[in-house]
Amino acid sequence: MRSSDSAIFNLLMRAKAWQLALLLYGPVIIIWVLVPKVPSEQQWLEFLRTMAVFWSILLTFLWVWTVGRSLAANQQGRRDRFFQVGSIVTAIVILIYMMAIIADKWEWDSKEWSKQAVELATAFFAILSVTGLFSSTYMIGYTAKRIAETEAPLHKVWFIDYVGTMFAIWFFPIGVWFLQSRVSKFARGED
Repeated sequence: MRSSDSAIFNLLMRAKAWQLALLLYGPVIIIWVLVPKVPSEQQWLEFLRTMAVFWSILLTFLWVWTVGRSLAANQQGRRDRFFQVGSIVTAIVILIYMMAIIADKWEWDSKEWSKQAVELATAFFAILSVTGLFSSTYMIGYTAKRIAETEAPLHKVWFIDYVGTMFAIWFFPIGVWFLQSRVSKFARGED
């Protein structure tokens, strides 16, 4: 890896599996398991719970993006426009959903919304969901393929070679735990 890599890259790529799991899922576990159910007058704690989930989602997205980008850069400077576009689309979808949930937590009165506005918002979020699903699936598949290519550099990688890694990333709490030791080994330059 290059010496000019950022601190986030070093943290996400070189961390041990337990360190990454604690960073990604520690806030969610602490807030959702250890903090009792929130009374209705303490909405700030419910907001904190929601933000802990988004922390986990955003850092998992950042992990997938960092691994895919870094491993592709090590393979003869390989760049993929679809991966870059998919990353941007996925980030936008995550941020729009985050803003929508935050707006929902402020309890906007939906009775003031017309039927057409509700239908338009439903159609928008349906299209957004499908777009986010396709772009995040491409990101995950791309990253899984780069991991497989890094493990077997002289061998042409087929879908069957990385489908297990793809599903491991998709089911991220467990998958990231198992994949992180392989990723950190690549980041340190070990074979």
